[in-house]
Amino acid sequence: NSGATGKSTNMISSGFLDFTVLSDDTIAFAAMDSQTHIYSQNGDLIRKLTQPTSYLTKIFQDSNDRLLVGTSTGYLHSYDTTSWAHSSAYMGVSKLITYIAEMDANNYFVGTSDGTVLIVDMASLSVAKTLTGASGDIEGAYREFGGQISVMSKIGEVHNIYYFDL
Repeated sequence: NSGATGKSTNMISSGFLDFTVLSDDTIAFAAMDSQTHIYSQNGDLIRKLTQPTSYLTKIFQDSNDRLLVGTSTGYLHSYDTTSWAHSSAYMGVSKLITYIAEMDANNYFVGTSDGTVLIVDMASLSVAKTLTGASGDIEGAYREFGGQISVMSKIGEVHNIYYFDL
């Protein structure tokens, strides 16, 4: 096993849908085996987070070093990357989570595969607002200066932009 850098991880035989480099330079994979695999830069497995019970679709680390993992069944898992304390919440949708990002200092954007955009409170992981009307996989969201939210979705090879007022 030798990648372009001469380093590689062990094979994740189930496959993975997303990965991110964490603030401590480790690499976290959202895997199809319902586990988050965390590897060092040398390719050594550091830990597996096993709390989810469905395959993982999206992974994101916020500016507070909290690791968020979305599942194929609409759950959002949160990990403190210092203590690895875990919490989770059902987002009220039974679709794949396709997008996670910070909306502002207190909320996340969470997008799903059916075009739903959720505004989720960072502290409680509760859904503060649900935006419907888009279709396809949510791939991006941006809060405009005046309170409008721009959302990008994808169906097949076609991308659409939707605008929502808060």
